[in-house]
Amino acid sequence: MFAVNRPINENDFNDKVQGLLQADAEDYRREFPATQFALARVVPDHEFQNYQVLIEAKYIRKGTALSKVTDQIAADIVKYPASSYIVFAIYDPDRVIRNDASFAGDVESRRKCKVLALR
Repeated sequence: MFAVNRPINENDFNDKVQGLLQADAEDYRREFPATQFALARVVPDHEFQNYQVLIEAKYIRKGTALSKVTDQIAADIVKYPASSYIVFAIYDPDRVIRNDASFAGDVESRRKCKVLALR
């Protein structure tokens, strides 16, 4: 997907995701609105408000421990409203995730969500 213009960091990855999603979507919002969880503000990377779809983008750098990624995903699963459908868009150019199907299956068994490993 990013063979020619690879994201250089998570913010750049989010910019590219926004470019794909924003086209003509009036209900699309980036990093807005905040929701509350245990008195803390939680802000999704991307949202389609009329559909209750949240998109969390994760950028896995070479050498990143997979446990760090799973910790972030686990936190997102707990913090976002149960009524929202979460899409985890994970940019993993160095294949830190060795088995996409197993990884996605474990996450998707926890709540309404979809895991997409992008390379």
